[in-house]
Amino acid sequence: MSLGDESLGVNSLGSNEAAPYDISAQEEITSTIPAGALTSGVGLITSPTFTIDATQSATLSGSATASITETDINDGGKQIILDLTGNTWVAAGTAFDAIRRDILDGLVSDQNEQFGWNNMVSPNEPVTSVVRDSDTRVIITLEAH
Repeated sequence: MSLGDESLGVNSLGSNEAAPYDISAQEEITSTIPAGALTSGVGLITSPTFTIDATQSATLSGSATASITETDINDGGKQIILDLTGNTWVAAGTAFDAIRRDILDGLVSDQNEQFGWNNMVSPNEPVTSVVRDSDTRVIITLEAH
């Protein structure tokens, strides 16, 4: 299973405002000098590259991420922990309750087997399995399936 690239927020920008630079993973920047800018007519790639670190990230841990089997999924009780860095979950209560299904829907398998995660676990996991443990941590305790 993998954590999808889901955004849990909405940017509301005016017509003259640009969206802020906002990455969720490290970016490596390479500079290429176009051939037309050089008298030799041959383009160049500069060295070295540079890396920009994301100030926001999410890590996935818990008993469901280490060594888990089909039996574990069927038995339930395993946990998926989502920890945020440089960001916080929406406020507890109505706002958080409204996005719990979105968090579950963000847990997606690369496969799409008929009786696999995407068809049997994710859509049938109750939203009550998703608990806001703190401003930066959510714990999902999987039900028996």
